[in-house]
Amino acid sequence: MTAESTTARATEVLAEPPLAGNELDTLLGSLERTRRTLAWKCADLDAAAAAGTRTLRIVIAGPALRGREPIVVQLAQTCGPLRLAARRAASLGIRLAVENHADVTARELEILLERVGEDTLGVCFDTANALRVGDEPLAALRRLAGRVLMVHLKDVDCDFRLFRRHVL
Repeated sequence: MTAESTTARATEVLAEPPLAGNELDTLLGSLERTRRTLAWKCADLDAAAAAGTRTLRIVIAGPALRGREPIVVQLAQTCGPLRLAARRAASLGIRLAVENHADVTARELEILLERVGEDTLGVCFDTANALRVGDEPLAALRRLAGRVLMVHLKDVDCDFRLFRRHVL
């Protein structure tokens, strides 16, 4: 990659939410689709590194994928690709912060991070998304506190019991 193409790619990456949307959100979905997604998103890590990024928020799924398969299956399918992404990011000096993106509970995210086992992989904790999966935000934050790299703090007025779902 030339300096000019790296700068152009970094500009593209920074113009959209990094590793979000149609990107790493498939990690809890189809494993084959996940592998394809991971391959082309690793190129974005190069651009992010060239832009000076040191901590990058990512998502592993989204609310629409929650419950399509048992969570145990989803977490198992996510570990390998996420481990590869974390190692690639670490080699570039980047820490990945997995957002609780209304797809996993704090406990499920904790299990995922333990199974992936990469120290440079942490959490982007979103207070509103905790509510969306039935977590009480302060309790969820306490559970993940040692791994939180960034926070999405939102002021929401919500009865979290309305969002409670079957969780681990």
